[in-house]
Amino acid sequence: MTNNKFQLKATVNGLTISTVKIGKDYETMVFDQFRNELKVMTAHYKDDARSNHMYCAVHYANPKNCIHAI
Repeated sequence: MTNNKFQLKATVNGLTISTVKIGKDYETMVFDQFRNELKVMTAHYKDDARSNHMYCAVHYANPKNCIHAI
């Protein structure tokens, strides 16, 4: 794995939300407790990546949005 200066990570209702820079793009991924990918979002700009990360954190903070992940 490369040494990225930009990295965001959060755990919400047992799900892991991770945002990292890969090459020139930023990728936000949501993983369940078994490390399965639930959602992937990409962005070209850092501000958009932060928005994607916050969107996923807020969306999955509501337990009813996590039903399919359990």
